Amino acid sequence: MKRFKRILATTDLTPESLSAVSYAAHLAAAHEARMLVMHVPTSTAALYAEFLPPIDIAGVDEAVEASARQHLERWAHSNLADMHKIELLVRSGHASDTICKVAAEWNANLIVMATHGRKGLGHFALGSVTEQVLRNAPCPVLTVNPWARKKDLTVRATGAKKR
Repeated sequence: MKRFKRILATTDLTPESLSAVSYAAHLAAAHEARMLVMHVPTSTAALYAEFLPPIDIAGVDEAVEASARQHLERWAHSNLADMHKIELLVRSGHASDTICKVAAEWNANLIVMATHGRKGLGHFALGSVTEQVLRNAPCPVLTVNPWARKKDLTVRATGAKKR
């Protein structure tokens, strides 16, 4: 069986994607791997490029990034047990491109991400980040159905027998 040493887990900070990060953490523990949890906030400029009002977009993006970093840190410290092998990263950019670039830079053996993220107009306008990463990733991508039972996901990630 292939042993993963560096797992990149992505999140858009929705409960669905954070469920996939939890799965990745169990997988990392089972493989004694390092894990990088990454969030790419949606840039205000990317969403509203056609109608930019005369405001400081960079300042808004910095505030969004800082808030996202705080949210991710709080969630990680509450939900991930072995924080000494886990790094957190919030990086701006186009989500799928940034994920693939960081995976290559960090020499990830595996990318773990949820099958469901953006919904509605965001998905329509920007496309499926997961689908774009699957097409362009420099390493294997494991997609996790966030609605699968959490207990079953933990058992599958660790290789433990079901009771």
